[in-house]
Amino acid sequence: MDKKNPLEQNKTPKKQVNFLKYTSMATQMGVTIGLFIFVGLKLDAWLETKVLFILIGSLLGVGLSLYHFIKQAISDNES
Repeated sequence: MDKKNPLEQNKTPKKQVNFLKYTSMATQMGVTIGLFIFVGLKLDAWLETKVLFILIGSLLGVGLSLYHFIKQAISDNES
């Protein structure tokens, strides 16, 4: 019978948890940036400006998503 080492059994679930955690963080970053760009696009259409709010929205989206990512990464390293 082919038995796995108990240490190897513990590594596999942790790798899967890390993969899911970082995948969800990347998805959350993409959704946040996309949402801010969409709001900027709608504001530009409503106020009849060219690209002002798209730029502001994209910069805010990137800034907020990076802030949240760094904050979450620091809290993961502390625990």
